[in-house]
Amino acid sequence: LQRSPLWCNASVLVGTFLGNCIARCALPATQVIMEINDQNLAALSSSLEQTLSPDPHTRKQAEGFLRNAELQAGFLQLVLHLIATESVQPPIRTAGAVLFKNTVKRHWAGDEDGPSKLLESDKEQVKGALVNLMLSCPPLVRRQISEALSIVAECDFPAKWPTLLPELIQRLGSNDLSTIIGVLETAHSIFKSYRHQFKSDTLYIEIKFVLDSFQSPMLELFKALLQQIDPNGGNKDVLTLVFEALLLLCRIFYSLNWQDLPEFFEDHMKEYMDGFLMLLRYENQLLLTDDDDTDPGCLIRVKAAVCENINLYEEKYEEECQVRVASANLGR
Repeated sequence: LQRSPLWCNASVLVGTFLGNCIARCALPATQVIMEINDQNLAALSSSLEQTLSPDPHTRKQAEGFLRNAELQAGFLQLVLHLIATESVQPPIRTAGAVLFKNTVKRHWAGDEDGPSKLLESDKEQVKGALVNLMLSCPPLVRRQISEALSIVAECDFPAKWPTLLPELIQRLGSNDLSTIIGVLETAHSIFKSYRHQFKSDTLYIEIKFVLDSFQSPMLELFKALLQQIDPNGGNKDVLTLVFEALLLLCRIFYSLNWQDLPEFFEDHMKEYMDGFLMLLRYENQLLLTDDDDTDPGCLIRVKAAVCENINLYEEKYEEECQVRVASANLGR
């Protein structure tokens, strides 16, 4: 079969892209750099487009090209640059995000054969770009970048990524609920590991590091979101975002209180319990599950998360919270 001009042009670009990668492999590590330029971006875009081809041979060839390129210095930055480019077609941006996540999963922490083969300088540049990229991408891309960020955080936070938490906290001050939700999703993905780890000095030092920075803005955000409920009672879109953010805050509350009862949360227990009581009593038809939808609505999920938090306190911190829970008249 005769190949189309489009396929021929794409093959030339990909061939050049791979040829550059192979040629650079002979250079010392300090000189192996995949520059961000139009030629490399076009070749990367073409390769990603071919991974979406219905033809198995085309897909396999393109995936092989990308696997040969993924350890080259500058490759991850090139992928992130393409993902951040709004003029790139959405399927290609999403494919790039999946490629980035999978490359991070394979190589960031190293494996049984040795440490990570990614350059530390590349890692630092990637970490410097991840939060901003995640918060500025469309939902499908954001989901992949968020997963990649969680993998990086699991390996590097907080010792090798001390700037992550301050950057997230700064974004909590945004007036954009979607941005706030993105930040909370990231925080939740990091903090939920505290629920399953064995007690250790290292773990408690990390949790204290998180609490010292995060606990105050978290409480302020919780109270601010509660104040947005009544004014937006008839606005389903805004109200849904408010409750999505509240759901994430409830889950973060659970994670940060799982190992032990932090002093700050004990001191501000009444504020949280009053807010939880308000959420348990709140009703709004706009947030209920549709008749043809089997998934619970966001209001039901928030109430379930609130109950989990209250149960956690009653089971683990009964003595500390008994008086406060009773005063909140939760009737439990």
